[in-house]
Amino acid sequence: MFQHTFRMLTCVLLALGFLAQAGQAEPTSPKPAEPPQPPPASQRPALELGGHVQIQADDGHLGNRNTSDSIPSVDGISRFPAATHLSIRRLRLVLTAHLGQDVDLVVQGHTDTRSDESELRDCYVRVDLPHDLQLLAGQFKVRFGREGLASSSRTMTIERSDMSRALYQERDLGLNLGGRTSSGLTWDVGLFQGQGLNAGDKNSTKDASLRLVLPAAPGLEVGVSGQLGTVQPDESLLDLPVRRWGTDLRYQKGPWTLESEAIWSQGWNKFARADSRAFGAYLGNTWKVARDWDAVLFYDWFDPDLDRVDPKVANNALNARNRAVLGVNYYLDREAPQRVMLNYEIHRPNEGPRVEPDGWRLRYEIRF
Repeated sequence: MFQHTFRMLTCVLLALGFLAQAGQAEPTSPKPAEPPQPPPASQRPALELGGHVQIQADDGHLGNRNTSDSIPSVDGISRFPAATHLSIRRLRLVLTAHLGQDVDLVVQGHTDTRSDESELRDCYVRVDLPHDLQLLAGQFKVRFGREGLASSSRTMTIERSDMSRALYQERDLGLNLGGRTSSGLTWDVGLFQGQGLNAGDKNSTKDASLRLVLPAAPGLEVGVSGQLGTVQPDESLLDLPVRRWGTDLRYQKGPWTLESEAIWSQGWNKFARADSRAFGAYLGNTWKVARDWDAVLFYDWFDPDLDRVDPKVANNALNARNRAVLGVNYYLDREAPQRVMLNYEIHRPNEGPRVEPDGWRLRYEIRF
């Protein structure tokens, strides 16, 4: 793990040095007799380094989905023993190179000691176009849904719902064109290879995505999303369909913020890993009880396969389940943000054998 982290940091530092040197280099003059003139400051690449860190503790009573290790699970039905675990849940370094007035290059590296991951997450060019249009090209988050699309430093709970983890594509390689109308409607249309994060394309079919967000009333945003395409799972030669539709809303008034989302899927999802019908939803609310304190109440439900049930085993690929989260967030800085989060999770299967993997999660995070 530490070797992976060191390699990632080395690559980032090399990229910083290369781009900084490029920004300081003087142009070659066509007339040697004349002294070279440096380009205007607005034409030089400007570098910006940011990121965020999340340090997290997970209660062993949350259990594990399998017997391969003793680290508490972050999702699904956990029916095997686990031990309380402390980890760097996310270490993200983001390098933004402002190549021109309207052109940026964004590169993001990711390390997670919990799952021993070190990998490239984002690598894309962002171009601001006339008429409030924006073009993204490269690997980035697919514009679909609300909870999955939101940064982990902005979510209500420490871990996202099972629905988002199973039905949100997350990052992929492709193109996205987005904009905003005079009425306040924001829209995004994307075309992707469909295989997900850091994966090569295995078929000629591309995925298409669409997201619309409308300010329906003061404080209220309503969104709809869709995704159509195919995916070829690992160690498979079959192309499975991807058909997902979602709707979401966010309502903010005074100290209250309400968020809700539902996603329907007919095709492949990350839990069933088959061509199945799936559905999930969540409802969450935060209450700003004081300047630096929020109380959180969150409920989510997910069924990865609406047509099948395993009555004998707590099966993550087939059985429906729900989760209730009671939480409190303390903000050292709301804008950055920098916060401490404490969640108590109550998990219950809706189908199959009853297991009760309840427990707490604690996280400190800072964005810089």
